[in-house]
Formats: sequence, C-alpha cells, structure tokens
Amino acid sequence: QFFIGPENGENPLSDASMIYAKYNIGSMGRGLIGIVGPTRMDYAKLSARLALFSKGLNRLISETFFDDEQ
Repeated sequence: QFFIGPENGENPLSDASMIYAKYNIGSMGRGLIGIVGPTRMDYAKLSARLALFSKGLNRLISETFFDDEQ
C-alpha cells in the first residue's frame, strides 16, 4: 500500500509518503512494516525491496516460532 503526501491526513506526515507491507505471524496475528520518506522516492524499487523483506520476515518468524509445533 502507498500513501502519498495529503493522503496521510492532517498530521506531521502529510508532507511525507509511506509504503506498507503486511506479514503473517501465524496464529499470533499479522504485522505491518513500512517505509516513511519524501514524496519523491523510487516507489517501484522500495516497494520491491519491502516485499522481499516482508517475505523474509514471514519465513524467519515461521521458522523461529512454528517449526517446534510440527
């Protein structure tokens, strides 16, 4: 998800942009990780890197917390 400038509402982040990615924590719930930066940033590049990081985080959490349950 992307939120650019005024889409962030009336708050200190209204001049910034945010990119979010979700990750799963299995039965424990879900998490959200994001990048906050200027409105002019390389969205495609950062989005791809954030998606990759999120997948790695999913894998790490699964291996750390849920391998013992099997």
